Amino acid sequence: DCNLVLSNFSTKMMAYFAFWFFWVMHYCQASRLVVVAMTVGGFFFESADNPQNYALAGLKSTVTTSAPTLSVGSLITAVVEYVFRKIQERFWFLDPIGCLLQCVYLIFASVIIALTRFSLISHALSGEGFFASAKLSFNTVKQSGIAQNPNSSGGKAFLQGYITDRVAVFVTELSSNTFAVVCGVIGWALMDSATNQDTLSTLFEYIDNAFLFVMFVLGFLWVTKRPMFGLLGIILYLTWTPLPTPIELIPALAGLFAACLSALVLDFTAAIVLNAIDTVFMLEAISKINDFEYEGEKGEWARAMIGEPVTLH
Repeated sequence: DCNLVLSNFSTKMMAYFAFWFFWVMHYCQASRLVVVAMTVGGFFFESADNPQNYALAGLKSTVTTSAPTLSVGSLITAVVEYVFRKIQERFWFLDPIGCLLQCVYLIFASVIIALTRFSLISHALSGEGFFASAKLSFNTVKQSGIAQNPNSSGGKAFLQGYITDRVAVFVTELSSNTFAVVCGVIGWALMDSATNQDTLSTLFEYIDNAFLFVMFVLGFLWVTKRPMFGLLGIILYLTWTPLPTPIELIPALAGLFAACLSALVLDFTAAIVLNAIDTVFMLEAISKINDFEYEGEKGEWARAMIGEPVTLH
């Protein structure tokens, strides 16, 4: 009898490529953050030397002068996420100590990721290297807290930055997931109408209690939160299934496809909004140090983003 087992080399290569996947993914996210930060910063910092197109200038810098800085920032976030996935042992939630450690690590990881994001924003505004930008962003937020309350050490400003980041993440993710599910249900209903069926209404007739309804919504949301895997599953099902797809499944597949496609677009849009909010928070910290306030369109736009006016010098 022969048993196929993975060699140690194969296991190490899988871990290597998994880490590279996280690194490249976070590098792309860091590039998007720099492009948004340069665009938003250019809107507030008016100068004759500013480029004509901030987005193109930011995109160019992500593959040229900003590449080393983005590599370090994305490496930090990739390591944090990779370690988090590796410590997700099976049934850890049954151990109270494991639950406590997970909560502590989640807070610690979110703080590191938030500080890294502010460092990249500082790099987009100043052009300094990663560690110089990290020090600059730290001092900027600290000095803004001291300017707001001279008798404090400035620590409250860091708490405000963390809360702003977490609230923005929660709101943007909730909004994108909700709208994606709604788009999926609408797509399901439209395909029902196009194929002269009533599968959606029939499904809700079978879901005759609150528990089944909640399970259906959570399952639909679980797939929507993983749009790439959802699209891959639909493609594999339609490609590898030897039998023709039953017509009753076509509306459901169309709804899942619409939900996953909407989630991709909405997640990207939500990420841009989140990057803009973080950038405005950093600009607001700079403004408190310089004690200068923008009025008019810029002030109104900033108040709409973070709830208070941005002041710059």
